[in-house]
Amino acid sequence: MHGLCYGMMEHNRLVLKLHALERSPVSNELAGKVLDITLYAADLYATINGAQEIWLCDPVSPAHTRLYQSKGYTPVTNWRDDVTHLMMRLK
Repeated sequence: MHGLCYGMMEHNRLVLKLHALERSPVSNELAGKVLDITLYAADLYATINGAQEIWLCDPVSPAHTRLYQSKGYTPVTNWRDDVTHLMMRLK
């Protein structure tokens, strides 16, 4: 296995929430591509199901937040200015 993603549609089906995005620490032929493949699949799944947004929940570090921002996701913060999730609105 090269990557793992866990997520679910909200009950109202307007938001696809991804709670875990991990890649294998072992070097393999998909190294550097797992995130792009996962986000592409999530976008397709959300679009097929009529979702309006994708959320990447609970980024584990500021580096992850920056990485997800580089993919077009916008950070959402709480009252303490902690990033709770990153969001992308679908067209």
